[in-house]
Amino acid sequence: MGRALNLELPVSVPDNMPHVGTAKAWLHVVQVVTTFLTICVVAPIIATENRFYGGSQPGPNWTLVVAIMSIVIPICLVYFPWAYDRQSKFKKLGKFFLKPRTNLIFTSFYSVLWATASISITVHSNNPVHCNFDSALQKKYGDSYMSAWATQCNLAKATAGFAWITCLMWVATLLCTLVIFWSEKQSVRNNLREHEMNKQMALNMQQEEEARQYQSAHKDYYREEESDLGGGRPQSFEQARPLQAPVPPAHHASPFESPYDPPVGAEQPQQSYYHAPSAPPQPMPEQTDYAYQEYHQRTPEQAHMIQQQPYQNTPPVSYTPMPMPEPSAYAQQQQAHHF
Repeated sequence: MGRALNLELPVSVPDNMPHVGTAKAWLHVVQVVTTFLTICVVAPIIATENRFYGGSQPGPNWTLVVAIMSIVIPICLVYFPWAYDRQSKFKKLGKFFLKPRTNLIFTSFYSVLWATASISITVHSNNPVHCNFDSALQKKYGDSYMSAWATQCNLAKATAGFAWITCLMWVATLLCTLVIFWSEKQSVRNNLREHEMNKQMALNMQQEEEARQYQSAHKDYYREEESDLGGGRPQSFEQARPLQAPVPPAHHASPFESPYDPPVGAEQPQQSYYHAPSAPPQPMPEQTDYAYQEYHQRTPEQAHMIQQQPYQNTPPVSYTPMPMPEPSAYAQQQQAHHF
């Protein structure tokens, strides 16, 4: 027995539907057959109409155009990828017709075309005008007209049936193409994710290798340094620092020394920052009408003595540690003479 024809194509398919690619290829084969049969049955319709009426109707004409346009595409979608995969021929055409995006464009486009052709030929075949006999043509052509016109009426119905079958085949291949297209997108996404993971792992391994080389190189460097120092390791900052640092030298004393300052080099006493609590504020005495009574009841002699008494300034209170000069007798006499 001969070997069965294997039309399995190298396409990405889901794991739960492994035969989608093969089913799509056989659907294209069925499309070629139904398209060819559609051409065979629609051509006599157009020929009969041209013979008796001098022209054909739009329905059969459009169906014939769609059939002629689409009969080559299924062959290309099957043969070129198969020849590229099995015989390594037609590499550019094979890669082009093997792409799911290319198949998606062709299948969706011809599904719409065959839907319009099926509708048009169905409307044409169900119109009783296209099946009724014309008495004038019957008298003119006789039995040949009646036989040919009855045949074209039956062929129109057969053409509508083949057109709908071909349309359904194109829709089925469109669904298969969508599954393959989705599977390819998932495969590409997984490959990209795996590539990123491998790239990250390679980068981590490279960083670890560089760190290992760096540590090994510096380990040899410190080993050589320790051998130069006699086997002793250099002390750290805490180990090298003495427990008590020496007292830094005192600064030069100022020529204007204060008797309140301790001598240079003496131990500085700790200053106390204690402040005595301030007394609470006393309420102000209320002013009355008799506040100046004592002043107005003085005798003229007492008032004259108060006016003759010189005004004395109280010595200012100094809060500085420097000694302040006391007022001398000469300064008091000058102040009294001034007043």
